[in-house]
Amino acid sequence: MRINVYYNITYWPTDNTVPMDAVSALTDLLSLDGTRAPPPRPHALIADQAETLAAIRWPEVNLALWTRALPRSLVRFARACLATDLHVSFEAASDDVGLVLVEAIGSLPGADGRGARLWVEDVAQLAHRFAEATGAGELHVHAQVLAHDGCRLFHIDNIRCRLITTYAGPGTEWLADDDVIRSALGKGDNDRVRRREARINRLQTGWVGLFKGERLPAMRGRGIVHRSAPILHKMRRRLVLKIGHAGEVAC
Repeated sequence: MRINVYYNITYWPTDNTVPMDAVSALTDLLSLDGTRAPPPRPHALIADQAETLAAIRWPEVNLALWTRALPRSLVRFARACLATDLHVSFEAASDDVGLVLVEAIGSLPGADGRGARLWVEDVAQLAHRFAEATGAGELHVHAQVLAHDGCRLFHIDNIRCRLITTYAGPGTEWLADDDVIRSALGKGDNDRVRRREARINRLQTGWVGLFKGERLPAMRGRGIVHRSAPILHKMRRRLVLKIGHAGEVAC
């Protein structure tokens, strides 16, 4: 197992990779059991276990990222979807997400195949994980094939928290906290937001991120800075899933 942590310091740590059991590692790093809290605490945690998503509960964490690989049948279905205008958006309890999604994609080519079933199951499981990590009741689920840059500017969402994963195409991009000039946000210039030589990070296909926004008072000025992957100039498309709290919609 690999766990990478990114701290609010002036350099990008490259040697904070700790191989150990997923649950105990997260407990040690984030003190999820409430008994240990070794400094410094990370603002972002990245690991190859689903339990990583629980790290979003810690106040200092604004990004929890689960690195994973998708089954081949699901990948083939997702890539086939890129040739469609798939756009699904609804609100439902986490237990009902799978049923609603099955009905929503009923007319989609290949909707009765193995890949589609795996996709529906995956979305339903991610809905459960989001609800467990955040305590959300009703969820807003949005899945869409995109052929444009969407939110092309680095920004922070005006929400509590949102799950984002890309099933096909390039994933969402984000900046480490120390690489951001927050006073430049909202002024239409990505270059001014990012510090000189700052690294732009990108979720790989299939990776799952929980992104904290600024709707909670404790997170004002501290949400994770991110943007949609630029694809328009490359004539590419993406299949993106976003899950959030019902009634909270961001770009």
